Amino acid sequence: MNSHQVLVPTVLTGVNWSNSTCSNLVDACLDMGDLNEYRITRVAEVLSDFRDLQYCITSANTNAPSQTEYYTPAWNLLRQCLADGKFILDCSADISLPVGRNEHEQKKLELQ
Repeated sequence: MNSHQVLVPTVLTGVNWSNSTCSNLVDACLDMGDLNEYRITRVAEVLSDFRDLQYCITSANTNAPSQTEYYTPAWNLLRQCLADGKFILDCSADISLPVGRNEHEQKKLELQ
């Protein structure tokens, strides 16, 4: 396979990619049925793994073994990662879902 080839699932081979709009692609995803359920499950797993990773980062020990090592680049970077991880966990995310007029529109809005 050369660097310009893209693997497309067989379910998506019927989509005319040359003139597809975002709306057409969302419709194609909605027509996939079980694959859409797999996607939803996989996104939930990735978000859960990300949250677990953030908790691991925030629980890291940032105490350098000696005072001379405290200001080294590695320990500074570790303390910065800890601060960034705590900030992300402390942020309140907007997890509200948009409301569509019907079930099909609702699924399209949730996929976007």
